[in-house]
Amino acid sequence: MYRAVRRGLGGGGGGGTILLHDSDHSAAPDSFASTLGALPAILTHCRARGFTVGPLREHAVRAE
Repeated sequence: MYRAVRRGLGGGGGGGTILLHDSDHSAAPDSFASTLGALPAILTHCRARGFTVGPLREHAVRAE
């Protein structure tokens, strides 16, 4: 999970959204565990690059 997110960040300059949702009614039991386990490394990597991390409701994009 962490490697996939890190690749997705690439050389970009921020402003994007990393949407983590890997558990729903059809997912394997405890499928959220891989996301939860990767979260500390994802947050550390993003913060080291100067990105602001927060919930989607605080994202700066607004509907017109």
